[in-house]
Amino acid sequence: MTGGIIAGLTAGVEVQATSASRRVGEELAVVLDGAPTGDGAFGRIQLEVEASRAQFTGTVLKNVATSGFDMRFEVGEAETLVSARWRPGRRERLLNRALKARQRLLLAQALVHYPALWQAGIAGAVPIAGCVLMVKGRGVLVSGPSGVGKSTLLAHELAAGATAISDNLVALDPPNRMAHGLVEPLRADFSQLPPGIATPLPRRRTTRGRGEGHLNRRADSVSVDAVVLLRRAGAVPGLTRLGPGAAARELAAAT
Repeated sequence: MTGGIIAGLTAGVEVQATSASRRVGEELAVVLDGAPTGDGAFGRIQLEVEASRAQFTGTVLKNVATSGFDMRFEVGEAETLVSARWRPGRRERLLNRALKARQRLLLAQALVHYPALWQAGIAGAVPIAGCVLMVKGRGVLVSGPSGVGKSTLLAHELAAGATAISDNLVALDPPNRMAHGLVEPLRADFSQLPPGIATPLPRRRTTRGRGEGHLNRRADSVSVDAVVLLRRAGAVPGLTRLGPGAAARELAAAT
């Protein structure tokens, strides 16, 4: 995809992207597929992926997140302009050729997720690892360490009628208790999910037998009323109430 504008809300930021590279444009479209549209609560990112391979002049970030992209930022309070050029070294070329899932992940992080979280941070938002659901009119933030079962819990709550804004990361606006979901493909074993929850993408395999897909129902933001922290604490399920200090430490550790 070249020439057209790829747009969507992620982490409370409106992203508008154009790409001179068809391959990169198609990947950006996948990353933002299913994202809500509209004005961002925290402003806008204007991203242009340029055809040039020449070195940028001025202040730039080189090889952002080992993705192979050099990026130049013009930061404003309400809008940040981002220019990106594909300038991988030999190591990045070899890794991208051998590890396609890694290449997709780093492209999304460098070009979309990091700039959006940066713009949200300028407005005072805080990144929190976790999924956020609207369950019977109440917003619930679910967090915990990687692999603890957040995506599985998310899927079963969606099957029961909940709505999600994220499955992995949110930008939290503390004064207003509003969480804005960072949109990215769901990574899960789709054979284990309830039907109708998500649409898998063909030939998109990741680790541990999982694939990539998109949630079929997604909102932009919800007000957080409760926080649920998942732990690995033995074979017998249990429920413990945490104080604000302990909950804050758990959230920080998970993030």
